[in-house]
Order: sequence, then C-alpha cells, then structure tokens
Amino acid sequence: SLTANDLAPNSVGASEIATSAVGTSEIASGGVASSEVLDNSLTASDLAANSVGASEIATGAVGTSEVANGSLTGADMANNTVGSAQLADSIGLGSSGIDGELRIYSSSGGGDSIFLDGGDTYGGRLWLRSNDGQNGVWMAGGSGDAGIIQLYNTNGSSRVEIDGYGSGGGGSATFNAADGSASFRIYGEGTGSGGSATVNAADGSESVRIDGDSSGAGLISVKNSGGGTRVELDGQGYGSGGEVALMDSAGVEVANLRASGGGQLNLYNGGDIVVQETDGTSGVVIGGGTGGFQRLYQHDGNSGIYLDGDSGGAGRIQVYDAAGSVTITLDGDYGGDGRIITDELEITGGSDLSEQFDIDGLSQDVEPGMIVCIDAANPGKLTVSSKAYDRKVAGVVSGANGVKPGLLMGQTGTVADGEYAVALTGRVYCKVDAGQGAIEPGDLITTSDVPGHGMRVADHGQAQGAIIGKAMTPLAEGQGLVLVLVSLQ
Repeated sequence: SLTANDLAPNSVGASEIATSAVGTSEIASGGVASSEVLDNSLTASDLAANSVGASEIATGAVGTSEVANGSLTGADMANNTVGSAQLADSIGLGSSGIDGELRIYSSSGGGDSIFLDGGDTYGGRLWLRSNDGQNGVWMAGGSGDAGIIQLYNTNGSSRVEIDGYGSGGGGSATFNAADGSASFRIYGEGTGSGGSATVNAADGSESVRIDGDSSGAGLISVKNSGGGTRVELDGQGYGSGGEVALMDSAGVEVANLRASGGGQLNLYNGGDIVVQETDGTSGVVIGGGTGGFQRLYQHDGNSGIYLDGDSGGAGRIQVYDAAGSVTITLDGDYGGDGRIITDELEITGGSDLSEQFDIDGLSQDVEPGMIVCIDAANPGKLTVSSKAYDRKVAGVVSGANGVKPGLLMGQTGTVADGEYAVALTGRVYCKVDAGQGAIEPGDLITTSDVPGHGMRVADHGQAQGAIIGKAMTPLAEGQGLVLVLVSLQ
C-alpha cells in the first residue's frame, strides 16, 4: 500500500524496521529496484545465505567495475566453476611494467613444479622441477641472441645445455661432467664455417677437437694432458691430400703420414718405426738417425738382418746366424770398393765363371758356344778360333743351349771389360766338329780349322797348351754342341 513515493527520502531507515521484519516474502519479486537501494546500504550481513543467486542478478549487472581487485580468491569459487566457457580466448598475466607468472604446484613436493615466468634478462622462462624442488628442466626464450635449454641431474646441477646461438652464430650443445665442468661440446659453427665438437679432459682442458671446416677441410686434433696438440688428422694437411701428424712433448712434429705425392711416411729427428711381436719384443725397427737403417730381429731377440744406409759413409747389409753372429756382409765401401763377405757362396743361376771380353768375329757373328782365342793384335781382346791346336785358346762364349754364366766378372771402363761373356772355367756347351773323329765323354777338346769349333785331340804332343777342356757328352759325327768342362791346359 505504501510505495517509495509515499515516503520522504531517508524517512525509513534500518532503525524503523525490526530485525528480520522484512524478508524476501515481504518484497514482491521485482518490488525493489536498484534505484530503491542506496549505494553500499546492503552488506553481506543483510542477506540470508544463498538468498541472492544468479536469478537475482541481471545478466551483465556485475562486471569488473563491481568487483574489487583481489576480492575474489579460489576460496570464493566452487571447484570447476571457472572453465573455458567462462574465459575469453586469451589469458593475460601481468601488465605493463609487471612480468606475468604462472605457477603450478606439486601436492607431494609442496613447491611449484612448473613455473612460467613472463620475462627477465633471459626473456620468457619455463622451469620444470622434481618433487623435491630441484630444477629438472630450464628453458629460456632469449639467452643472448637465442633460446636456451638446460637439463639438470637429481642434485640440481646442470648436465646438458642446448643453446640456439652458442658459438659463431650456430647452435651448441654442452654435456657436463659430474663436477659440473663441460666434458663434451658440439658447435653448429666452429672455428671455420662448419660444425665442431670438443671433448674435454677431467681438468676441463680440451682433449679432442673435431672441426668440420678447418681451412676448408675436416680436422681432428688430439691433445695431451697439458692441452698441447699431439696427434692431428687433417683432411687437407699437405697440398691437397690428407695428413696424419704426430708431435713430441714440445709440440714439434716428429712424424707424419701424407696422402700427397703417392703417399709418404716421414719421420724426423731420428725417429724410429718399431713393429713388435705379440710378447712385446721388437720384430722390426726402422730408424732415421744419421742415416736410415732397418733391423729385423729373430724370435729370440737376436738380430737377423741389419740394413744401414750410412755405415761410415756407405750402405751396408749384415745377415746373422741363429746365435746372432754376422755371417754375410754386403759393404758398399770396403776400402773404396764394394764387397760381399761370407763363408760360402752358392750360385743357382748358371754353371760357369765368365769374364767380359770384346771379340772379333772374323767377318761372322759371334755366337754362344764358339771357341775364342787371344787376339795378339789387340791386348785384352779375343778373336774367334780359326786353326787347329791353337795355343792362344782362351775359352768358350757362354750361353749356348740355355746354360748361362754363374759368375760374371769384369771392370767397367778398363781393358777388363767387353760385350761378351766368355767361360774360363766350369761347364759350358761348346761348338765342335766330329769330322776329325767321333767325340766321346772324357776326350780332350782343342781348336780346329773350322772357325769357332773344337775337335777331339788326336796328337797329344801338339795339343799341349791348346786344350780347352774335356768333353762330358758325345757327338758321333758332323757338327753340334757338346757339354765341355772348361779347363785350359
């Protein structure tokens, strides 16, 4: 019966209305509008629990201006009351001058297990932590010029770091040892324009470096405990070929294996190549001191063969017996001459001892098997035999019927030299003429009137001093070859 128009402003206050005298049953639905209620005249204590619900609040009636900052907390909202439908398409955390943060907590650890930080000197960051609160993964959007990822162990120490701009503009990955020092690093762009990798020693010094583009080619460098290069594998180390180089304790190159020039193995400063047997004893030693040398050992450690490139200014080869004593020596300068020294010499390539002579063929070709005589008009030279019982007989041209000289002597540039090998002793096939009598093994052979041919001795008195040797095979008739044991008489 009374409306607001019947009452003077502020004539009815809370003191004129008994407590609880007016409830929701005394107010018709919609009977009190927002214009009938003074600002802040109603508080939570004036409203019965749950008396104001969503049906009592017009759509859009409560906005951000009606809710004070911080007035609503998680305790004011029932579980799951705010979902994707209650949120706009984007969520903004923080504001100008304030970095936004998002923390997700672990029920077992008590601390935040995920921490999203909107920005600091590293740009945006994301932390993933273990149940005990230790860092597990750290990601930053901008460490220097690029993003970075770090992985930690159970103690919270960094073990792996991936940097989008690690060295020279390329990405990098670092693997740390148990003490936190870098033990292995990979660079997307190393010293050149190619990738590189380094492996560090326990003290943190570089132990091995692999460079994908060192002066245009790949390089592997192995260091000693002090960080000095001791082994270097270079894809283009010498000329255009690959090279393996070895350095001594002072860093001086003492050996290298080069692919240029058909392949080279070089040792410097008297270095040796040692090949050992399975028991560790030396089998072969190749050295390069004042002169190159090579020594081959027997299984018991005694010397077997020794080759010396500079033994007193000349080369030398020594061969040892089972007891380690020298039995054969090949000396390049023995009193000014080369010499072979041995107890026994066995020759398997021929059967006669020959010397080199120049021979006058008497208008015919000089052939193996011909008997030759001293050329009285030309000292040191010979001529083909042409008369019987010639006391100037000297020997037989070697090489007939495939039997070659076993030992050939001569001195180049002197009278003791020539074009043809002439057998002076030993077995040699000889041209003979059986027209003066059939030849039987054991017959003495002398010169005949047929040039270059011998015959059986018929007149022993006349044959004194003209005998070339003794027949070892027969010839019944005609002309042919007979094996003769050369023995001048």
